[in-house]
Amino acid sequence: MTLTQTLFVAFGVPTILALLLFVEQQRVKHGIAAFEVDEGLAAFAAWALVLANLVLEFQTHHIEQKEQYREQRRTKFSLRIWARDASYWLGLGDEWRERLHSPAKRYQQLLRLVTFTILALALTGSMSGIMQQTPGAWHAAIVDIAANSTLADMSVWVAGLLFTAAAVLTAQGLSRYVAIRASEVQDMLQGSTEVTEQNHDLPPLEPIIPTNVTEQTTGYTAKCPSCGVVLGTEYNNETNASRAIAAHRRTCSALHPDMYTNGNGRVPAKK
Repeated sequence: MTLTQTLFVAFGVPTILALLLFVEQQRVKHGIAAFEVDEGLAAFAAWALVLANLVLEFQTHHIEQKEQYREQRRTKFSLRIWARDASYWLGLGDEWRERLHSPAKRYQQLLRLVTFTILALALTGSMSGIMQQTPGAWHAAIVDIAANSTLADMSVWVAGLLFTAAAVLTAQGLSRYVAIRASEVQDMLQGSTEVTEQNHDLPPLEPIIPTNVTEQTTGYTAKCPSCGVVLGTEYNNETNASRAIAAHRRTCSALHPDMYTNGNGRVPAKK
């Protein structure tokens, strides 16, 4: 990744996400103001709804990542795939197997509800003026608006709805991207912590004086405490020697007797 791409991802994505949240909040606020007389409460409720849209996306990814759930890849339409899905719905076939929902299905359903609510409130905010001016019962008013609205009115409503949908779906996509990157950073930190803990469990390394350097230079030898194999005698510090031992112990013959050696090194035995 180039420097420009790195800077854009680090600063551009959060900036765009913040702007989209502000736009959503304003659109939702106008819709809530149609039935909420307190302007402050309407603004607060709008922020709560758009932030819920963001948090639910994070929560969905977190639960799926924790349960190691991977969504099935989407496929192009085919009559064979359609027939296979129809057989599953009907429970036909000897090889029928149940298909499990995502462990975060509840949050996915809430996310759909929040998305639909945001779009409905945005449309209500755009049409609030003409709705207040149209008299009569609600069913008669709907017919009257549909029959007597101008092309300009329809264009404003459709454009406003599409704009809000683009903002909501883009915010969800960017939220998913940020959640994935946050999980990757968390996995990297967790892996580094595990290596450090493994190094703490190893016996202390004794410094030695290598024969090919002066006596003022001290080196460290790395020796596996389980199998006794000397991995090296010229490590410049204790941390590097400990890392070498930690890496060796993953395939150590004394700790993993079920592994065998081939052209790629020691690998797990075939079951």
